[in-house]
Amino acid sequence: MKVQFQVFYKDKGGVERSYFADTLYKSPNPGTVFSHQVVQPPLGAGVGMWEPSTRTFHMRNTPTAGVTDNKWPYPEAGTVPLTGDWDGDGVDTIGMYDAATHVFHLRDKNDGPERWAIQYGTAGDIPVVGGWDGDGIDTIGVWRPSNHYFYLNNEHTNTTTDVSFVYGATGMTPIVGDWNGDGYDTIGMYDSSNIMVYLRNSNSAGGNSSELRYGSAGDEPVVGDWNKDKVDTVGVWRPSTHYFYLNNELTNNVADLSFIFGADGMLPLSGNWSTDSGIPANTTISYQARAFDGDQWGPWSSANGAGRCYLKRDAFTPKAPAVTGDPYKDDEVWRSGVGKPGTFTFTAADTDVVGYRWTIDDAAQPPMPTTGGAPKDVTWTPTWQGRHTLSAEAYDASGRTSARAEYSFKVVDDGPVGQWNLGDVSGSVKAVEEMDRAPAIPGSGVTFGVAGPASRADSAARLDGTANGYLSVSAADTDTDSLKQAAVIDPTQSFSVSAWVKPASLDHDVAVLSQDGLNDAGFVLGYSASDQSWYFEAPGTDAGTTTRWRVKGAGSVTANQWVHLTAMFDAKAATGSRLSLQINNNAAATAARTSTMTVGGDFQIGRAKTGQTETGAVYGSQFVGDIADVRAFTRTVSTAEVAQFQRTIPDRKAYWQFDAPVENDTVANVQADGQLLKLQGAVVHVATDALDDFQALTGQGHLELDGKSAWASTDEKAVATNQSYTVSVRARLTSLDPDKSQTVLSLPGQNTDRLVVRYDAPTKRWQAVVTASDTVGAPTTVVTSTAQADPTRDGFGDHLAVVYDSVTRQVRLYVNGASVPDDARLNTSPWDSVGGVQVGRSTKTTGGEYFAGALDEVRLYAGALDRNGLKQLGGLQADPGI
Repeated sequence: MKVQFQVFYKDKGGVERSYFADTLYKSPNPGTVFSHQVVQPPLGAGVGMWEPSTRTFHMRNTPTAGVTDNKWPYPEAGTVPLTGDWDGDGVDTIGMYDAATHVFHLRDKNDGPERWAIQYGTAGDIPVVGGWDGDGIDTIGVWRPSNHYFYLNNEHTNTTTDVSFVYGATGMTPIVGDWNGDGYDTIGMYDSSNIMVYLRNSNSAGGNSSELRYGSAGDEPVVGDWNKDKVDTVGVWRPSTHYFYLNNELTNNVADLSFIFGADGMLPLSGNWSTDSGIPANTTISYQARAFDGDQWGPWSSANGAGRCYLKRDAFTPKAPAVTGDPYKDDEVWRSGVGKPGTFTFTAADTDVVGYRWTIDDAAQPPMPTTGGAPKDVTWTPTWQGRHTLSAEAYDASGRTSARAEYSFKVVDDGPVGQWNLGDVSGSVKAVEEMDRAPAIPGSGVTFGVAGPASRADSAARLDGTANGYLSVSAADTDTDSLKQAAVIDPTQSFSVSAWVKPASLDHDVAVLSQDGLNDAGFVLGYSASDQSWYFEAPGTDAGTTTRWRVKGAGSVTANQWVHLTAMFDAKAATGSRLSLQINNNAAATAARTSTMTVGGDFQIGRAKTGQTETGAVYGSQFVGDIADVRAFTRTVSTAEVAQFQRTIPDRKAYWQFDAPVENDTVANVQADGQLLKLQGAVVHVATDALDDFQALTGQGHLELDGKSAWASTDEKAVATNQSYTVSVRARLTSLDPDKSQTVLSLPGQNTDRLVVRYDAPTKRWQAVVTASDTVGAPTTVVTSTAQADPTRDGFGDHLAVVYDSVTRQVRLYVNGASVPDDARLNTSPWDSVGGVQVGRSTKTTGGEYFAGALDEVRLYAGALDRNGLKQLGGLQADPGI
């Protein structure tokens, strides 16, 4: 049996029309499915002309002689006229291809504005149009005469080539049509040199499906369904006589239709211009069906009051939504934002949009439903600094999805609100806050300069466990409410604190970090002797009762062993406000904190407030042991950031001493796994004996460079410059008054230097220059030394150190161990160098800025050395242990 469908629809004029479609015969077994795909009824093609002189389309609805049925001016850009059913409504509309810009300009209404502007192809391409995928919608493509390739696109929403293949030859003109009536447009070629038409029934490379000689020299080819049989055939328009000659078969060269239309200087077109015959792109369709058993037809499915079946046709693809953001903007400005939520608004261009899908940095986010294309807001919080990309697309009820709208923005991290490395030199009266904010004032039970987490290359503060073994940061007094006079953080809002800790004793409760409240601590990060575990605690008030919310760390605690602790309170966690405690890089333990308490006061290192008397605060839980790298944030921190905190401790990657004669022009690396330094004209000068009057900068020798063409380098980079790093070198200029700038050391990228340590001739000062991005001409941050009047040009030269702290984004330049370094804070995300270390030159600066003088004690560390570590490096005695 077979099934016949009758499909009903209303055309654009509101007139109900229908067509019939029969299925193939099938065995009438239970479960057998008979189906029909709704298609445009055979509408037939009319003809048209493009008049370049007036930029007007002249259209006739039938392939016959007569007057113009419609005229549509087209004042916009473009030189090649196009026609196609761009939205699947059965009506061909006009467009234009601009060969100068390679842009297709398409209208969905012949008398309306441009709907699509799509840049596609390259210079010299010839535009083509067709329904390549059989969905009833014509899309764009090009044929490239230079290589005879077709490049075809199946959407109006992107510029991706979906199909590409070779077909045709030099001098031919591409044509397109549905040559076999299968619903798919395929390609062909017209060769004007021999008036041959070559057609292929698939969009692929291969031989011709049919060939036909048609027309005369000088004719212009046209294609259309002239007889409404849903098969496209060829024709020509003859400029000399203005005659159309149209063929209905593709099997002979007889003109089935011939008539006059057009005028001199015009170009021929074809298409269905009638607006009242096709199925609209968005409409309700109904249908009924009946079966035929070979003898007679059964009743229609709508009989006996059953009625027709209805469905919604939507052949229209939504436009990409507009995306706006606050505070993050789609521009090249770096904005503070890590840990700070941003709001992004999606606005549809079409009223049938029912939702938005979106991703951030390629990670899919929950869809955002809407009605009538109404704008919707989403919130997202950056957890790392750098460029972020949000992609959004609109979709309608039929599942059609728009092109992606991309919104790119740059985010930098404000860094901690307080960072005390506690790497201050022995005898210091304060622990410097790394961004020169409130210092931590030590009690008499604190000793600076002890070995830190990285042993001698790092330093820490030792607390003796007495009442004076603490450091305190005083609260600001600008708030009239004493409970809000918090020194560092507000414990009622999201915050994070972290530190390296080495407890010397575990026989009593100790506090690592805390902040004063009214009668006790507003939070405590510490160790519980009874639980034998680290813990993080914060108070809350519920119905007038104070509650101590606590999370305990997992795993055992070992005395005299360094451990990194990170405690967080997330006031906006998806599962409710929570405390978390992470030990080293292990998974964080979490617990609920469902209420908070307004508190404020001094920030404490090594103790916690336990009470308040008339004479002042009472403290307990004094810490005994070593503490380093204390950080506090007014937001949560990510797992990646916690790992970054632990990477800031120094790890030596390279150390070249120049104290021994070299072999094969290479200098050995004191660091066991470090790279060799290869000499390129530079000379290692070493004292020959005790009577030699040669004076090395440090030790027995140094590296000498001529300022013209000598340098030294490694094969690969030594440190990652998108993380914390330290560069240290002793330098002495040859000239007493150099008239040109000179590079001591540089870390190159592909196009520019990430870091240059140099002597600047105009200012006569040492400088550290950091480039914002690996692009030619990128802006730079310059840190110029103010520590001394002029570089030392004799004796032992100057010790130079550059430290980059990726957490605070600070670049510091130390000259001869200055207690107060010159520094600058970068306002862009860091990028990593790629080339080998360059000693004595810059590969990215005109002329190379070759160094003239002596260099010694070249060291590079992953991680940021503290003040005490730099003091040790600046000594005149080489120390391989640092």
